[in-house]
Amino acid sequence: MKNLLFIPAFLLAITCNAQYYISQVANGNPNNINQEDFEYPPGGGLPSGWTSILAGGQNSPTWSPSQTIPFTFKFNDTAVTSFKASSSGVVTFNTGSTSGAPSHNNGSLPSNAVPNKSVCVWGVSGKGSNDAIVTKAFGSAPNRQLWISYNNYSEASIFVNHYTYFSIVLEENSNRIYIVDQRNFGATPSLTLGLQINASEAYQVAGSPNYNPLAGNSATRTDNKYYGFIPGTQVTNDGFLKKLVLRDDMLLSSAPYTVDVTLENTGIDTIHSAELTVSINGNAATTINTTNLNIPPNGLSTFTLLNNWNPNTAATYNIKTWIKTINTVADQNNQNDTLVKTVNLYGNEHQRIALVETFTSSTSPTSKTANDQVETLLNNNVGYVTSLKYQMNGPGTGDPYFTSEALTRNQYYSIQAVNSLMLDGKNQLYSQQLNQDTLDENLEDVAFIDLDATYWVNGKTVNINVDINPLETFAGQNYVLQAAIFETITTQNAKTSGETEFFHVMKKMVPNANGTLLGGLNKANSVTQNLSYQFNGNFRLPGNANNQINHATEHSVEEFSDLGVVVWVQDNDTKEILQSAYAVNTISIDELEKNSVVLFPNPAKEYVKIGFAQNTASAEVSIFSIDGKKVHHSAEKPLSNELELNTSQLLPGLYVIEINSNGNNAVEKLIIE
Repeated sequence: MKNLLFIPAFLLAITCNAQYYISQVANGNPNNINQEDFEYPPGGGLPSGWTSILAGGQNSPTWSPSQTIPFTFKFNDTAVTSFKASSSGVVTFNTGSTSGAPSHNNGSLPSNAVPNKSVCVWGVSGKGSNDAIVTKAFGSAPNRQLWISYNNYSEASIFVNHYTYFSIVLEENSNRIYIVDQRNFGATPSLTLGLQINASEAYQVAGSPNYNPLAGNSATRTDNKYYGFIPGTQVTNDGFLKKLVLRDDMLLSSAPYTVDVTLENTGIDTIHSAELTVSINGNAATTINTTNLNIPPNGLSTFTLLNNWNPNTAATYNIKTWIKTINTVADQNNQNDTLVKTVNLYGNEHQRIALVETFTSSTSPTSKTANDQVETLLNNNVGYVTSLKYQMNGPGTGDPYFTSEALTRNQYYSIQAVNSLMLDGKNQLYSQQLNQDTLDENLEDVAFIDLDATYWVNGKTVNINVDINPLETFAGQNYVLQAAIFETITTQNAKTSGETEFFHVMKKMVPNANGTLLGGLNKANSVTQNLSYQFNGNFRLPGNANNQINHATEHSVEEFSDLGVVVWVQDNDTKEILQSAYAVNTISIDELEKNSVVLFPNPAKEYVKIGFAQNTASAEVSIFSIDGKKVHHSAEKPLSNELELNTSQLLPGLYVIEINSNGNNAVEKLIIE
């Protein structure tokens, strides 16, 4: 059992017939649905996905245009579909009102200056040029949140050399409203935090209309404080089932699963015991009796309902859980004690192959340690991860293999420092922060793209064939195919980092760093892309990053026989990578005949036999893993034009086997089961 307790604090409600009650102040962000986004101004570090609905420079109180709420939401038990926000800190659902925005001079609620059906952080000001009201939806249905954020806002009386951040959060399903005290520097505003139902009914946080921010200057959620406005009347023994802790989409191969549920104490009394029941697809229910609890009002606790759920079929499952008793008596509020979740389990065709894009440099004193750690992790996850390294132009003279395309990828992600990496385009980390747990969490994301790619090198030309099979229809229209030619190992770019070998160094994006626009992705339409790139001129080793390779006239490929290709499909709107793959080398430079050799059995387990079409005195055999690493090499004399190799030491997966006999090369795919 895992417990998370809220910190007690004061609260105040002004009401005739209570329709809401106010939860005690809590740390962080409500329900942790917004976990990652830093608190920065637009254009100054605010992550992507936020929409500005009212710019700064509003010397007089001003309403934003009306905005649509992206999910069903009720205010005071009445459905509302839109809102508008004022630069003075009032969000109203009464969008038809033609009254001017409330003054910067706030007061107690209820107030004739505030429209009915409103939420307030009344008393802030949007006079500064960098002030903005921004919105963003987080989470997935039916548990989304809409954040309406007063970002980098000002005090009413002054608007320079300080800032304050507050958000009003609307929560789907629960119809809760939260006010989040996020960030404050140099400001001492006196604010009114609360809800106004009408001219005679309102709820406000204690301290209003002279509420002073509690959050510090951290741009993270670590110092945030929030208040919840919860519909209904608080009773003595009441549990609220908030969330089944289980992904919507999962892989059958990752079973068995643990099924957890999060319980909130929405009653007046501390919860000391609870009975929770769970049923899957309407089958026999299991009841879990938990005792010796100590969950205070508004506190949270997470319980394990099932610790070994082991479904054996890829299908859709409906999981239902409900509360039987709280403190040995029946739950007194049946409106919030049942939770149903639909989860989808998929087969191996939906396995995600995670892409690690590393931004590094041979002039960085920490690159060796960082890259060694990343390489160890990659080697421990062969077949589940792809890798690409962009050599950067700093520190100092920078890496000789830096190119403008590497810089474009750096700017695409707004990378903050050398020795940083992007995991599937959505998780920026310092290289030393990547660990098995982080990677495993990413690999649990189901992939809805089946991606298959091949390549072959002819002289200095690399030909790439990519088959993209969408397993679902995607809503966006800005999906792109990226392809990168890398050199498996380079050595000549060694500088001052202490590294002598560099792995998967990007040599060329094909056709360029912008990739190939796919537009939308439809389940019914597979896509094939044929790409090609010819390296020009001769090899040159730049002395530093300021003298980068000009692809039109020269190249920096040390060995063309050591090239590989990684491809991925990316959503340019969110930067998320939907699937990645190493392209399989299918034809060697000097291959003369497609059927010069035959492999059998293929797929293989303990051994594979190589049959030769011609009399063969000797054969040199190399086997490469899908990420380009050589895992076997031998030179042997075939017996009766047949050679048997022991493959029992190879892990299951796809390999490339290269056979040189009688001066001819042949390359074939080899599958190990």
